[in-house]
Amino acid sequence: MLEPGMKIKTFSTTRVSDYLNWIREEGYHAKAYTNYIVVGDKIKKRFDKETLSKTMRTARKKKGITREQIAERMGVCKDTVRDWELGRRTPQLFNLERYCRITGITEEEIEQCKR
Repeated sequence: MLEPGMKIKTFSTTRVSDYLNWIREEGYHAKAYTNYIVVGDKIKKRFDKETLSKTMRTARKKKGITREQIAERMGVCKDTVRDWELGRRTPQLFNLERYCRITGITEEEIEQCKR
């Protein structure tokens, strides 16, 4: 089912991943199906992983909180928190908001982490 603002794009090659990766790199939501890709609205600004991870790590250390304590309070694995802080993964928005509340990161600091 198409959501509002989504369009169907067909393609002629079997390398769906090439098209899907390009569309996502251009900043659009996209889903691939057997012989078409559904392209949605442009994604709002993405986070720069390096800047975000450094901001998260610095704020946690300033508060004197360990990764284990953050993970326990958030209900996630400590390895997940480590991956966020090393820039290996970006937290989902709701987890980022929780992390910010715990460590005291402001909205302005998060905005500076966007591309």
